[in-house]
Amino acid sequence: MLGIDPVWMKIHRVIKRAVGEDGEITLRKLSQMVRMRYTRLKDYLLAMQTAGIIEIEFSEEQAEKEIDPLLDGSTIIRVVNAK
Repeated sequence: MLGIDPVWMKIHRVIKRAVGEDGEITLRKLSQMVRMRYTRLKDYLLAMQTAGIIEIEFSEEQAEKEIDPLLDGSTIIRVVNAK
């Protein structure tokens, strides 16, 4: 398909396949499955969140830290709309 980023498609496919019964996956597990560093994966996840495909859940502990939650492996990615 023209105009579709192959990396986006790969991440989306892995997310759809890898989520458990609760529709969630940790950032650490997703990063390992797509073999991509958090810093590179972050842009794709933010784009998917903007598109309404996923929700990114941050814990209260992460909010207190000075680190970006999208660079913390325990961050939970929840699938909202697995189109």
